[in-house]
Amino acid sequence: AAGEPPPRALLLLCPWLDMALDTESMRVFGPDDGVLDTDIMTFFRDSYVVPANWGDPFASPLRADLSRFPPSLVIAGAIDPLRDDALQFAEKLVTAGREVVLQRHAGMPHDFMLFPGIDEAERAIAGIARFAKSALSG
Repeated sequence: AAGEPPPRALLLLCPWLDMALDTESMRVFGPDDGVLDTDIMTFFRDSYVVPANWGDPFASPLRADLSRFPPSLVIAGAIDPLRDDALQFAEKLVTAGREVVLQRHAGMPHDFMLFPGIDEAERAIAGIARFAKSALSG
């Protein structure tokens, strides 16, 4: 927005991209999630942004014009309350003609790649490394 060049690439790891918190995954997984439940997400949102600004693209990037976004890697855990934010953002990047790699991880909660000893986390980290190497070499 300030006219600065965008970053060369983006890593979006289980991203929160819309302050509305109004997705199917939030309704299904949020109430009882052991990592990121609806109550804590509502607390975070209300601490960060006043309701009048929930739709602002700087608070809710899912509502932004993505036509200038750099190549992006989006990681989504299948049982993450924020799963639908990630999936919708990846779809919006594709619609905007942007390069995007979407990694969907079955059975995984929010930020699963930070939990030691989970095979799926190791696969996610390997994908992050491949993407970063490819996006940043050149």
